[in-house]
Amino acid sequence: MLDIRTLILLLCTIFLISAVMVFFSYRQHQKIEGPKQWAMGMALLAIGLLLMFARGHVPDFISIVISNGLMQTGAAILFLGIQIFLGFKPSFRLVILTLVILWIPFWLFYQDNQYLQLRIHTANFNYTLFFGASGFLLLNRYIKKRKNAFLITAVGFIFESLTALVRSVLTVLEHQANENFMTSGSTTSLFFFCVSAAHIVTTSGLLVLISERLQQNLEKALLREKLARKEQDNFWAMVSHEFKTPLGTIRNSIQLIENIEKQITPASMEAINRIHRASLRLSRLVDKTAIDQWINATSDKLRCIDFNLIETIKSLSFEYNIERLCINQNLTMHGDPLLLSTAISSLIDNALKYSDNRDACYIAAGINLEGKTYVDVYNDGKEVSFQEREHIFDRLYRSTERSAISGSGFGLYITKKIVELHDADIKMLSDNGTIFRITFNQGTKA
Repeated sequence: MLDIRTLILLLCTIFLISAVMVFFSYRQHQKIEGPKQWAMGMALLAIGLLLMFARGHVPDFISIVISNGLMQTGAAILFLGIQIFLGFKPSFRLVILTLVILWIPFWLFYQDNQYLQLRIHTANFNYTLFFGASGFLLLNRYIKKRKNAFLITAVGFIFESLTALVRSVLTVLEHQANENFMTSGSTTSLFFFCVSAAHIVTTSGLLVLISERLQQNLEKALLREKLARKEQDNFWAMVSHEFKTPLGTIRNSIQLIENIEKQITPASMEAINRIHRASLRLSRLVDKTAIDQWINATSDKLRCIDFNLIETIKSLSFEYNIERLCINQNLTMHGDPLLLSTAISSLIDNALKYSDNRDACYIAAGINLEGKTYVDVYNDGKEVSFQEREHIFDRLYRSTERSAISGSGFGLYITKKIVELHDADIKMLSDNGTIFRITFNQGTKA
């Protein structure tokens, strides 16, 4: 068996390493309550053991009174950390009162070795009390939660507690009352050895507890986010429903007025057209918002089928009255035709909005030299500055250079989301105007 001074240094090193490991775990996850106190408690235990190791080289007051005071306080702070971690209200007053009472024998009798046994029993009672209480709380939580981390840590604390208790019993049986502490025999050596082994188990359990609490917090955060997203989706579904009905009524009423009233003045017709454009713009905003929410909810469940991409583009060009088409092949795509149609129509709508000459806009589609399918939408409007290109696909982003042109900031954002869901890329190019190019990475059939 190693001598007592060596075992004290070994235990001091174990406590110090444990304190550092727990401290860095706390620094990374400071929202978890409890590890801060664990690190403090183990650091105090390590400092107290270091002072005890120096016994004979420093004054007895430091190596006995201060040393044991620090170690007892460290054990108490460890217990408070367990209480905080488990959600109990920490019993500060009771702990402080207990520490004061247990510190008195060291303060009064540190100069007389005939009271060595009393000091040993006092220290052992402290460790038995606080380590045992920590183990009891953790064991009780294990019974309720059935998580092995609680059991492992409880076993470590209880073993440390029982080691201190057994040490007191053996000390009484061996009648070690007047010996020097550093030569107090095999019982003390065995005590330090067993506590060293037990605390390795305790530290392992504490680190696992931190890891599991982090996972639990992440799961709670994900659940809160899921519930918040669900509430948001329900809100937008309600908004979409409440807006669509009156907007449809407005558009139908405008058409009815146009059909009934034969003698409409130019001013009245202009007012009707303004109402029609405003309602159409608001209706598209509601549609884009609904699509955004639908994508968020079903991004892992796309309704992918094989469809003719060129037919989709021709249909959109007819809808938007785009005459210039650069398409020479029939391309069969595998994807969600509704979403891809929405993405391309958003690019067309954007091109018509910012184009200087509507007739200059065109749509091109084909297969590039790498064998990938691409779709280009061109407009001859003012080129976008390099500063704004970084944000052009951001949600609700509106160009400061073109603030006079109406828009919601949803179109390009939704287009990018749809494109990425189809394992494709989108980028903006400048060539005497602006080209938005979608490049599909999946295989296509010409």
